[in-house]
Amino acid sequence: MTEQVDVKSIRAEDGRRWLRAHVLRRLIVAVLAIAVVAVAALAVGRIPIRSGPSIANLNAAVNASVAALAASPAVEGVQESYIFDHLASATWFDWRPDGTAVVIQRLDVDVAESGWWADPAEGPPTVGTNLTTTIRVLVGATFYEAVQIQGQSSGTWTVLDSQEAPRGALALGVAVLSDGEWVLSVDEKGDGAVEHAISPDGGSTWTLTSPDLDGSVVQRWQIAADGKLTSWSFERLDSDGFESRIADPTTAGRMTFLPVTAPDPMRAPDPDVEPNVTQLGLPESFPMAAP
Repeated sequence: MTEQVDVKSIRAEDGRRWLRAHVLRRLIVAVLAIAVVAVAALAVGRIPIRSGPSIANLNAAVNASVAALAASPAVEGVQESYIFDHLASATWFDWRPDGTAVVIQRLDVDVAESGWWADPAEGPPTVGTNLTTTIRVLVGATFYEAVQIQGQSSGTWTVLDSQEAPRGALALGVAVLSDGEWVLSVDEKGDGAVEHAISPDGGSTWTLTSPDLDGSVVQRWQIAADGKLTSWSFERLDSDGFESRIADPTTAGRMTFLPVTAPDPMRAPDPDVEPNVTQLGLPESFPMAAP
């Protein structure tokens, strides 16, 4: 018996094979053409090579935002430091471009200095009761300092020539503004993952996650739409060992900045009058109230 051959089916299948091969050849030619064009365009710089943000990009953006902020007629700010969930210190400052500044810092002694973090489960001896307030004013060439313990002054103002003032910054926020550059500028050769996000209002947020002690630290800078730095924060993660906290037990901190367009004149305090933090401008919303 002779096998019947369906000639039409064979021809149809051959046609489909030819069509698939033809289409495949056209696709290969098209892909190769696109690749050639892309290479040529890259060679003349028409198509930029895009990569993620770098630490150098972060530093440049933050330094520019600090310069824009420091060009304001005045800047007020608040900085806070935490040991685990407890507020250890809070500082308010009023800074002017000529170097004039008022700095008021409250320290919770039992949280910041008792060493309770050796056994964090126990917590500090007390919270919000053993407070020390340090007031510093720098006007012209004169430096004024006063200390209050539990809201009570331990004497009147100490008045010194600015050259004889205690060494070190009045406050980190003041150092940031006075230095003309971000004083915590990140090592561009160091390890770290950088992220950059644009907010709907035109501002931006830069985030850096990098190794720190036996864990990691996340830093975050927020920049307003006008290009001025509005805040900086950091948080240490996965670092629970007491040994790593001996030198600095701080686990988190934050600074916020507010540019002031029409500040009141800053006057030197009367050294014979007991310091009054309200008269010096301390806002009612200051996060650590005196007992």
